[in-house]
Amino acid sequence: GAASATGERGAASATGVSGAASATGVRGAASATGWRGAASATGWMGAASATGWMGAASATGERGAASATGVSGAASATGERGAASATGNGCVAMATGFYGRVMGEIGNAVVCVERKENGDISAILSAVVDGKTLKPGVWYTVKNGEWVEVQ
Repeated sequence: GAASATGERGAASATGVSGAASATGVRGAASATGWRGAASATGWMGAASATGWMGAASATGERGAASATGVSGAASATGERGAASATGNGCVAMATGFYGRVMGEIGNAVVCVERKENGDISAILSAVVDGKTLKPGVWYTVKNGEWVEVQ
């Protein structure tokens, strides 16, 4: 199945196998809970969640949030101040916009980009959350090429 919410504060949900959900309005929410589902929130402060097996969640708007809670899922936040989390099993969270942040549970991977004022990339870090270098359930960003906890 496919679901789409394009208006302000809309919500979209696809719960079947290979479903797709898209919320493009302001503060929209998209959720894909089925096998290989995809959820995309492109509006301002949108949220996308992929909870199924091998799902993908993408938040491209400003202050968007993407979450991968299923098995082998991926969460991507590309907008300014976006947040991506990987709390499932074997998931990846990636933030590539200005002032992005990532969070993961033990065994999940996180990737975060630091940008210069002009938008050029100044640093990119990736790691597997191990409980030592990166703590589970803690938000991180990259500053001056180093992992920094978000307060």
